[in-house]
Amino acid sequence: MVDALSQATGHSEVKVFPFRNVLLALLFGAGIVFALIFMQSSDTSRVANVVADRFDVSLPQSDYSPSEVVTRQMESLRASTRDIDRLVECYSYASPANRGITGPFENFANLVLSEPYDEMALCKEYQVGTPVIDGNDASVLVSLLTVDDAALAFRFILSKQSSAPYEGCWMTEGVYPLIPEGMPAAMPDEEPESVLKTSERAVRLE
Repeated sequence: MVDALSQATGHSEVKVFPFRNVLLALLFGAGIVFALIFMQSSDTSRVANVVADRFDVSLPQSDYSPSEVVTRQMESLRASTRDIDRLVECYSYASPANRGITGPFENFANLVLSEPYDEMALCKEYQVGTPVIDGNDASVLVSLLTVDDAALAFRFILSKQSSAPYEGCWMTEGVYPLIPEGMPAAMPDEEPESVLKTSERAVRLE
């Protein structure tokens, strides 16, 4: 057979590769292709999960006070009017229970950027009050001045988390808009007594 091939090709020496080696080479090549396809599929799935979740577990810290958490959420809300991705920070400080109700992120974004919560993002200025802490629960009043120079207030309800990965961290459980009666269009130095006594419309972020 070697002589016949030599005569046909005009070469004096022809290398003959055993069939087994050819088969192994084909199988090896197919294995690489499969591995690459699997890796690409896994990466696509991982990225999709990150995009779908849109919260950062590293943001809440146990040394942040309730007022610090609320301030960070307010800054995130205001920045979201220029870049919606900045709202991820606000969403990340919502408790797991809250996110279970208000999520996923796209739903949360639609909720907080619609009335009446959009006033927090669009306000001219705001003030975060002193937190009222009772054990592992806290309440923080936020007074704000709208673009129409109207005064509004929202009460943030927070709790200190007891489970990993947020153990010891204050996180927001809900936000309730307040309906003040005759509240002046100014930013008070302290929480206005009229707001504290007014009726509260219990609208949880859900």
